[in-house]
Amino acid sequence: MTWNTDGLGAERRILYESSLCWVGEFRCAVSHPEFTTLGSPSFGPLIAIPRYPVKIRQSGSASFIADSCAAVLHSLGVEYDRAPLTGSGDWCVVIHYKPRVFEDGIPPALIGRGWSGRAHLDSAAHMSQWLVRERLLDPPRCRDEFAIDSQMIHIAVSLFERTSESSSQCHARAGTKHRHRELAEAVREQLAREPEAPHTLSDLASMLHCSPFHLSRVFVGATGASIHQHLIILRVRLALHLMCDPSRSVTEVALASGFSSHSHFTDTFRSFFGMPPSEARRLASRSTWQEMSTILEAVRRINA
Repeated sequence: MTWNTDGLGAERRILYESSLCWVGEFRCAVSHPEFTTLGSPSFGPLIAIPRYPVKIRQSGSASFIADSCAAVLHSLGVEYDRAPLTGSGDWCVVIHYKPRVFEDGIPPALIGRGWSGRAHLDSAAHMSQWLVRERLLDPPRCRDEFAIDSQMIHIAVSLFERTSESSSQCHARAGTKHRHRELAEAVREQLAREPEAPHTLSDLASMLHCSPFHLSRVFVGATGASIHQHLIILRVRLALHLMCDPSRSVTEVALASGFSSHSHFTDTFRSFFGMPPSEARRLASRSTWQEMSTILEAVRRINA
């Protein structure tokens, strides 16, 4: 599948389209003249799942870090701008939902301003979009439209529920958690830049001018996870990205993702996805759509 480019460093490609949604990818180099320009989606609602971290600010909201632990929700007409966190620029998987998907169940008003911001992307949803993308990149393979649409809509439902809960909680504590939120975002930014680096809690606290105890407490309060848990999730998802390269061994992927050994990586990967990395590679390349759907249901149960 070829990329459509504008000749300035921005590229797009559509991997799949049905009557309910389309799935594609977007890449943009930091050098692109419009990388940081205020823009607005020309279609929506959509979900962007980052492969490279960036900083996003949507109209009327504070900026936030868009990393591989999150999905960014965009609505038609809601302006946003972005800033790079690394020299790699922006690369994300994009899922666009067509209007008929939301004819029942979600009030139309919530698809506007309510469908925006950052929502936590759990391991099941991340594995789902990764497997579907890998399989769609193999054109000769027969596509099961029902299986693909089901996986994509399941992601939308889970993310909408998460962002709705998050919005109501933030509103209830508005004005009291501003500094804590900024501190938690600063931690996310540091980790997102180099998840594979040998970070320590002491170094992070020194960099952000606070005690390790305060930093740890604030981060858990703002995100629901410890700093170490967040870092491990970033590393596991970086490893999934690196596993797309079949020339890399599992050991090479493990070390490049910040894990100390093959066994440490395999045990951690299995705890998130219920399978070793080698099995995930097999699913992406040789499994049937039915087998993939069955495995993903098991992963969801693990992450429930």
